[in-house]
Amino acid sequence: MKWCTILPYVIAEVRSQKSEVRSQTLALLDAKREWGKPRQSLMGETPKTALPSQDRNGALSASNY
Repeated sequence: MKWCTILPYVIAEVRSQKSEVRSQTLALLDAKREWGKPRQSLMGETPKTALPSQDRNGALSASNY
């Protein structure tokens, strides 16, 4: 076969594969964006692993020195 008869099929296949790769990449990026959200934005609460709030005035008082 000559290239002039095969080339349109090759181009169509490459475009199809490119489209598939693009859709898979976007699906992965969307999944990562969903997975990476902080817990409080998903559930409306503070994450269970958050450190307790600190009393800054108490931590810096003269009695600690």
